[in-house]
Amino acid sequence: MVSGRGDVSIVELIFYVPALALAVWIATRHGFGRSSGWLFLIILALIRIVGSSMELASDQSHNQSLTIGAAVLSNIGLNALISALLAILKRVNEGMSEFHGLKPRIFDLLHLPLLVAVALAAYGGSNSYQNGVFHTQSTSKFGIVIVAVVTVALTAITALTFMKLTHIPSGERRLLFAAAASILFIAVRLLYSLISVFASSKTFNSITGNVIVYAIMAVLMEFIAVALFLAAGILAPVIPRSAVQPGSKLTVGDRGRETGPGYHPVHELSPSRQPLTGTEAPYVAHGPEQQRYVPHHLEQQSYMR
Repeated sequence: MVSGRGDVSIVELIFYVPALALAVWIATRHGFGRSSGWLFLIILALIRIVGSSMELASDQSHNQSLTIGAAVLSNIGLNALISALLAILKRVNEGMSEFHGLKPRIFDLLHLPLLVAVALAAYGGSNSYQNGVFHTQSTSKFGIVIVAVVTVALTAITALTFMKLTHIPSGERRLLFAAAASILFIAVRLLYSLISVFASSKTFNSITGNVIVYAIMAVLMEFIAVALFLAAGILAPVIPRSAVQPGSKLTVGDRGRETGPGYHPVHELSPSRQPLTGTEAPYVAHGPEQQRYVPHHLEQQSYMR
């Protein structure tokens, strides 16, 4: 007979199996170079599918190793969810001009602590369940604190990005709205982990705690956040690879080349409209949706006239 934890695991499988397929489709649709947010959702879905399967197997066999494995994956999955939020905010800022969006390096630096937190969570979780008794390790505490700090930083970045909403292409705003809406649910999920690690409560415990509290504060909150991200991936415009090179930003002229819901396909920029480099002149903007690049010698001729 399946226990309450087993029932929750079955619900997770029902949710994450189609979520995995949808995340793969979204990542393929956007191109893997511009879809790191949904790549993390793929990772999260895989983690939850494997973890739920291990939980179900442990529920039947009472195997301690399976229980430990499920607990470790439960902690690591939260990092994948927050990494998805980070990647989506990075894409939104890349869609703004160089003078308004945050530098990609900021997001890269924020991702490094999350990788450290994954290692700490894996090590702490593997040593936390011994002889049927759960003992929180100090490494697990350090890991969840790092995750909390990064989440606070991403919340501040989201608020800062909202202050520059007018500089974000309309299609990319859907991503920002999804990110902002997900923060509340991610915060509740994070709160559950913090209480579980620091309070040593029988109610808040990812292995032996109250099933209803776990299902609402942990599982359901993740469901909502993942659903928001998947919906944003469906609605967000597809940006051609030729429009944005790795590490670069969308220019004002590139925004007209977005495709997707609410967008009309237009022709690619001709070679004459490509940005000039070197000693060639900077661009001269003509209206909000286009840029024209004028070489120095032509600019000088116009002054001579």
